[in-house]
Amino acid sequence: MEKIITEKQIGEKLVFEIVENENIKDYDILTDFINTFRKLGVKIAIDDFGSGFSNFEYILKIRPEYLKIDGSIIQKITHDDDSKILVESIVHLAHKLNIKVIAEFVSNKEIFEILKSMEVDEYQGYYLHKPEHIDLQSI
Repeated sequence: MEKIITEKQIGEKLVFEIVENENIKDYDILTDFINTFRKLGVKIAIDDFGSGFSNFEYILKIRPEYLKIDGSIIQKITHDDDSKILVESIVHLAHKLNIKVIAEFVSNKEIFEILKSMEVDEYQGYYLHKPEHIDLQSI
């Protein structure tokens, strides 16, 4: 990957998404990986934040450019006050740490408008566009 990113000079266009799980035992290896690719311009995102094993120490160790809030929380913000409060809190915390927030699973206008009012930075989901295949050979 490092060779291709360097040859094609595409680091600034890439975001590597890292999913936290309990199997990460050696943060030094992860930190080395992140530092190697950050030098090439690659940004780092913590994916599925708010589900499973999310913890605040992980944010401090990785120092991601992005936090991607898990879709299971986003889906509930129209009808579950606790989910809405959780998303607001994540956004506030991330912004205090100069981390941009991406909301996954933005599936309709109502969810989009709520997230927009919370000052979420970026959005993913069928409301905006369906996923498409990209031919990597054309990059």
